[in-house]
Amino acid sequence: MSEATTITRRISISSDVDLLPLLGRNDDHLRTLENELDVRIVARGHDLTVKGDERQVLKAERALVQLAELVRSGAPLRAVEVRAALQMLADDEHADLKAVFADAIPVPSRKKWISPKTMGQKRYVDAIRKHDMVFAIGPAGTGKSFLAVAMAVSTTLAVLVERIAYRPLRKAPRLIPLIAAIGASFFLQYTFRGLFGPGIYAYPAVDVLGEAVPLSFIRLRWVDVLVVVSAFVMMAGLYLFVMRTKVGTAIRAVSEDKDIAALMGIDVNRAIVTTFAVGAAMAGAAGVLYALMFRQVFFFSGFIPGIKAFTAAVLGGIGNVPGAMLGGLFLGQAESIGPTLFLDGFGVPSPNQLRDVIAFTMLVLVLVFRPSGILGERVTEHKA
Repeated sequence: MSEATTITRRISISSDVDLLPLLGRNDDHLRTLENELDVRIVARGHDLTVKGDERQVLKAERALVQLAELVRSGAPLRAVEVRAALQMLADDEHADLKAVFADAIPVPSRKKWISPKTMGQKRYVDAIRKHDMVFAIGPAGTGKSFLAVAMAVSTTLAVLVERIAYRPLRKAPRLIPLIAAIGASFFLQYTFRGLFGPGIYAYPAVDVLGEAVPLSFIRLRWVDVLVVVSAFVMMAGLYLFVMRTKVGTAIRAVSEDKDIAALMGIDVNRAIVTTFAVGAAMAGAAGVLYALMFRQVFFFSGFIPGIKAFTAAVLGGIGNVPGAMLGGLFLGQAESIGPTLFLDGFGVPSPNQLRDVIAFTMLVLVLVFRPSGILGERVTEHKA
């Protein structure tokens, strides 16, 4: 396997290009490019330095050059256009962003102008102008079909993995299932790498989710609202399922002591399979929300979010649903402000690139000083 080549590229932006709309307020657009393409960008006046994997740096260069031309033409450049531009260039590296975004269409009923966000939308608009009648077939809605398919596929895979990799090891020492879990994880990831390749894919866009929420005091997109609301709904549903249903009671009993639960008439295998199925369905939904937010996926996309989910669960308290959600919120805040708070003062360039260090440092500290987590119980060998 060939190693990725790291290069540094210097890009000079024309002096007649306004840097504020290009870079974004507080360099938001640069941060978007850094996060989406996994590169490091440093701005010094009209000179930009991009460092990272060669392929990703070249993508960033193409995006910056075309976005600069877009700003020079007077077209508005917001976060939704930046993300749409990255998706178009991922689909077609020769795409002409200016030809797409500069094609403004008036909407008198809403007193605003809109523009295409993808090459498909551009072709659709051109077809409408050229022909009297146009028929089009394509996806619609707000991603409910993506959600249903992802949850169904992940649930099916989880049940199969439980049956093949975990159930035969039910009586084995605890270390053996842990090794099996790591092996199953890598098996699935590299199976999908073989099926779909190692490349980065642009996730299908849902246009309405990229629009800004009409609030003057805060900057939000509808996708941000969807992610937060969905997280609260799923966590509330999971809590009620675990704490208020007979199946949830059986799951908690099995997690406490499988042998005693079996003596009480609980079907241990069924409870464990249900746990795998529910957890996988939640993971499938979370995967769709993650892809809608970050818009790029590849075969290894779920590894780091999975580790961070484990970190959030440990931080909040293993086995405590509200604690896991609290741990996730706390971890997210630490990642958002931690790099700037702790690293910026030491002169570390682009400290946002080191946000994962904050997450895993917190995991180590929690495991050392409070293994039970924020809301977890202290577990002893002999319970009363």
